Amino acid sequence: QHYMSSGLSQQDIADHFGVSRPTVSKLFKETVNMNFIDYLHRMRVEAAKRLIDEGNFDMMDVARKCGYENEVTFRRAFVKHVGVTPQQYIKSQKMGEKRF
Repeated sequence: QHYMSSGLSQQDIADHFGVSRPTVSKLFKETVNMNFIDYLHRMRVEAAKRLIDEGNFDMMDVARKCGYENEVTFRRAFVKHVGVTPQQYIKSQKMGEKRF
């Protein structure tokens, strides 16, 4: 629910549920088969793709709305999870190549 908050941490989740951070880490790995950070970035990148698909092409605005404090981290996460830069994604969407 709070994945787009830039301050969200694994420790916040642990504190909220009254468990240790390693327990949260283990549960993420067992439940979604990836670590917390990768899962968080995947959720944020999917949200960014939705914003872009809705016509928001201001990458800093999209990055902030999705929980990223800077465009560099946003771009790295986007490339890792989508395989192209946000700009390449926008270009493909504008050309009608809905392949990502």
